[in-house]
Amino acid sequence: MTRTTRLAAVCFLIAASCVAGGCDGARSYRAVMRDQIAAMGETEEILAGIKDQATMEAARDRLRAHLESFEEIKQRALALPSPSEEISASLGPEAARIEKAIKGVQSQVGRIQAKIPGGEAFLKSLGPGSELLRD
Repeated sequence: MTRTTRLAAVCFLIAASCVAGGCDGARSYRAVMRDQIAAMGETEEILAGIKDQATMEAARDRLRAHLESFEEIKQRALALPSPSEEISASLGPEAARIEKAIKGVQSQVGRIQAKIPGGEAFLKSLGPGSELLRD
């Protein structure tokens, strides 16, 4: 499975959980989706700071902690009950923002893999949750 496919699948699962889980309003779903968007933005920012071996190593602990936070958001999304069709339809803007955030992370991952010596091994070494950052 390619990095793009993996990221899209995981984020789709989370977004679908938000859309497939339900309550009286879309507030809970929007909150989880916004947290996911913010987490991906922070991931992109951390990855953007990786320029060489030294900055890659400096980012390791930050990324590991961040990936744990991302897992917590994922679990919150999966815990939501199924929403109505109306709620699902109202979450379109958040879904578009998730897609944009995925592309930002993918861009940084591709840059690290292509331009930073040891980048691929570094991404793999991050442990659980790091499949979001690998091919």
